[in-house]
Amino acid sequence: GGELAMALGDFATARERFDRCLALDPIHSGAILRRAHTGSSLEADPYALHLERLDGQRQSLPPITRIALDFALGKLAMDRGSAAAAFAHFDRGNSAQRAIAPWDRTSWEALVAEQADRRPSIAQDPDRGDEIVLVVGLPRSGTTLLASRLGQHPRVVERGEVPWLGMIDHPATTAELYLRHLRPDAAP
Repeated sequence: GGELAMALGDFATARERFDRCLALDPIHSGAILRRAHTGSSLEADPYALHLERLDGQRQSLPPITRIALDFALGKLAMDRGSAAAAFAHFDRGNSAQRAIAPWDRTSWEALVAEQADRRPSIAQDPDRGDEIVLVVGLPRSGTTLLASRLGQHPRVVERGEVPWLGMIDHPATTAELYLRHLRPDAAP
């Protein structure tokens, strides 16, 4: 529900679906995190109040929920114009994430080399304009701004921050669905 609505740019529906999920499971880490990216939250917004309540009970939350909570609170602080508070939350969330899943340079380089050696599973036809360019980077590094600027060109389709990267190597039907979402004439 909510993920698909976000991918299609329907943030109001995504917000409603993530709120429904949180009503059923108030500590659902995915809904906590993704709901933060459906638009700015005001002081009296029930979602913002929910995050603040959870922050008060953070020690009783599972680690993955605390991480999602910190990133959501960081986004909320940025929306409210408090960069210092946002970076404090992002730092705490990143530190907790590193504690449960430390980054290993050797493993990362091996993964990159493995991916570089693989042939793409999506058949591209440059004559039709099926060239795919992914803009990737760390959070808050300017990738969204770059992608939106590129998307202003009439021959570029910009689909925002979509969680489709993992689909690229899936069976052809899934890959074709991904390609359809990239083509403006076939977009849902």
